[in-house]
Amino acid sequence: MSTAAALHAAAVTDAGWRWRVNQDAVLLAGEVWSDPGPRTACCELRAGMLAGVADGAAIAPCASRASRTVLELLRVQVQAAQGLSAATARTIQRLMTDRAAGTRCEGTSSTLATMRFAGGQVQLLCVGDSRVYLWRDGQLRQISEDHTVARRMLIEGEITAEEAAQAASLYGDLDSALTASELEDRFDVFFETHALRPGDAWLCCTDGLTAALTQAQLWQCLATSGTNDVGQTANTLLQAARNQRCSDDNISLVLAAVL
Repeated sequence: MSTAAALHAAAVTDAGWRWRVNQDAVLLAGEVWSDPGPRTACCELRAGMLAGVADGAAIAPCASRASRTVLELLRVQVQAAQGLSAATARTIQRLMTDRAAGTRCEGTSSTLATMRFAGGQVQLLCVGDSRVYLWRDGQLRQISEDHTVARRMLIEGEITAEEAAQAASLYGDLDSALTASELEDRFDVFFETHALRPGDAWLCCTDGLTAALTQAQLWQCLATSGTNDVGQTANTLLQAARNQRCSDDNISLVLAAVL
């Protein structure tokens, strides 16, 4: 098996077809932003790259600030620790809580899905319903786990997989998130490390993408557009999601192709 040597990544975020305010944010190659427009980056894998998305909870205060804060804290913590771990999420939540204490943003909340590429591996860290997918050998597979009421009920046997899919709007509330409150310091964290293979593509996205496009539609976009030009494919995914009026959420994604 050949060894992965380089990475080409693109990130894009958009308020969607309905809203003017974007409560999502994206991180790529050290930059955090929430304004429309794609960014691309290339790197040698030995140098490493950090990418991610965050989705500020609309029902909590300062949603737009929450998503940016989570990614800015993530960037600082990964640089300081020279790595990513499940403990990174706990540290971010504590720092969020300290920053927001006694302000109007106390209780602010956000999801997080991030990918750290280094050497021949990718480390994945997720909290909430922002996801990570792997595109390999023409197949698309969700790697992360959703931290939603529906998934918890499914695990505990309260509903079936079919019922969970049919009642997503009823049971789609978050079961875990990064929340700036001492009362919200218990939450689920998804963390895994995977080996990289040339030809792989890793997709990190907020639920604005996955609420608009089914996994079959995501597969169709990737199969049709390919991953040779990640910037173009990222924009194709974004536009496909915008055109689906079944969801009006903000949309953010990072697409990284392993060379």
